[in-house]
Amino acid sequence: MKGLKLVLIVIISAVFLSGCASDRGNENNREKNVLTTINIPHVNEYSFLYVQGAKGNASFSESTSTTINDNKKIKEFINKIDGMKVTKPSDKELAEQIKALNRQDRYTFILSNSETMDDMVYPISIYKDGIVQFQDPEIEQITLISKEKYPELFGEIKDILEITF
Repeated sequence: MKGLKLVLIVIISAVFLSGCASDRGNENNREKNVLTTINIPHVNEYSFLYVQGAKGNASFSESTSTTINDNKKIKEFINKIDGMKVTKPSDKELAEQIKALNRQDRYTFILSNSETMDDMVYPISIYKDGIVQFQDPEIEQITLISKEKYPELFGEIKDILEITF
């Protein structure tokens, strides 16, 4: 079961990172730096938080993965990032940012309402420099990036969730 979770997380992460640079001809995808606020949907329905860590260019692995099902920790995590100001960069800017971001330490978090992640999921990546990246599952293929850097957030989230990797 743990191997299945790891495979699902890797697949969702790959879709998250690769899908955000595609251009489907949607004019909204070409808008530059649209400012909005993250409002995580269904905040009271998430009961699982999957965490994967990676250092630099390294890939995610089972040794840097965990599942959290402590509702208090999940709510603290959500409260830290919900309401954050984000921008939607152009596809070209986004592709360049993702390439640069993937060279640094990062965590990918997937909020879910089921252990198998087969229903409602909400992926978020937090990078060591404080950039937070969101993909709203209800608006396919659009990735949002925090307007500001929050360098303290990386450590705070590690502490809240008691992540040791």
